[in-house]
Amino acid sequence: MTFSSVDVQVALWENAEYSIVLSHSPLSSSFQLTLMSKARNAQAEAGIAEDVRQETEGAPQRETARVKKEADDLEAIRQANLKSFRP
Repeated sequence: MTFSSVDVQVALWENAEYSIVLSHSPLSSSFQLTLMSKARNAQAEAGIAEDVRQETEGAPQRETARVKKEADDLEAIRQANLKSFRP
């Protein structure tokens, strides 16, 4: 579990299913109570990891498609300009 660097962990309670953290911000007089389901957190982390993997895997194809579209757009502009060009 990650907290902002300004929050100070005051207490931590855990069991097999849940984690509860009491933290305090030294910059104010506020406390924060964070409850986390370990199963849901694991699902969320797995989903994030899968998304990162898909993004990384698809990046070269997206870049190739972007470069091709840019070249096609420039060629279309060039062709339009050639039609109206009078030397």
